[in-house]
Amino acid sequence: MKNQEGKDIAIFGGACLLASLLDAGLVDEISIAIIPVMLGKGKLMVEELKANVWLSLLNSKTYGNGTIQLSYQVIKKRPK
Repeated sequence: MKNQEGKDIAIFGGACLLASLLDAGLVDEISIAIIPVMLGKGKLMVEELKANVWLSLLNSKTYGNGTIQLSYQVIKKRPK
């Protein structure tokens, strides 16, 4: 599906699914929103990975309420 013509594929949430897709090398970009609330508990963003996943910051945006939106490119090979 990823190699077919068409729009990008977006997935929201799903720590287990994200780990599986990262392990398979199928993720090109990750977008993370940091919301200024301390929860004390919560769900993992991603479950255990087979290997480290290296990211490169593409852009960031700060909103008036303190939320920060970060977009990262997934690096396919470990940076030197």
